[in-house]
Amino acid sequence: MNSIEQQTTRLAEWNIQSGGFEGYDPTAETPQYLSDIKEGIQQLNAAFVSLIDTYRWEELYTPEELKKMFGYNHAFCINLEDNRLENLGHNNGITVLSNLDVKKFETVYIKTRNAVKTTLQVHEKPLDIFSVYLDDVREKTRLEQMGALLQHVTPDRRTIIIGDFNCISDRDVALIEKTMKTILQNLPQKMRTRFYSVKEKLAHRGAIRFLEAKGFIDAAVEREPTTPTHKIYSIIPPFLRLDYAFCTSDIVVVSTDVVRGELFNRISDHFPLIVEIES
Repeated sequence: MNSIEQQTTRLAEWNIQSGGFEGYDPTAETPQYLSDIKEGIQQLNAAFVSLIDTYRWEELYTPEELKKMFGYNHAFCINLEDNRLENLGHNNGITVLSNLDVKKFETVYIKTRNAVKTTLQVHEKPLDIFSVYLDDVREKTRLEQMGALLQHVTPDRRTIIIGDFNCISDRDVALIEKTMKTILQNLPQKMRTRFYSVKEKLAHRGAIRFLEAKGFIDAAVEREPTTPTHKIYSIIPPFLRLDYAFCTSDIVVVSTDVVRGELFNRISDHFPLIVEIES
């Protein structure tokens, strides 16, 4: 590589919806979409992958098995241990895969559930990546989770917070409202009631406002929506951006992308997010 040529690192985040199972089934032995998830991760071709909603994976697979399954040098899997979700039978989790130099994996508790902090060494420079899955119901809870997470951030260290935030950015509101209006005009009446519930998401912006007020920068330039896929609404295009990567100001983002296609349409209700940073 030429000395002046840019070195980049490719990161990915993907909410795989109930761990690749058809639903939150406590008895199924193997995720029905596991082979598709393996293929999808190969297509992402990322050095670091945050998989969100890996339902039951921490009880089904060891880190060694995950490394072998997905072809990564490092793997770490946790349960969220969120009481509200456990009462629903949703044994949700987060799984991290990495071919980068991992110095430490940590489970960090953020008010009501766990997140993952991965400390990396990338081209002799430290980098922390937090993999998060914020609460999908209450704005107050998401704010508390984000506040707790920031207590685990190491000052003056390059940091990325990546995951499913279950809320939206102020910058997206105008486009979302315009897109929703167009969608509703073409939606059969029987589907409209369910779709109207999505409007509640428009008020869910506090956690992102809080993070930006603390100096973190939204990595996305094009701000492409990550949900829904055709698995959920076959006649509705993706219009919500719920998956994010936020970076400290010392990180240079080269590009971001949302990966679409037939494979990703059938696996989950979210499309994967790709973030390319200068190493």
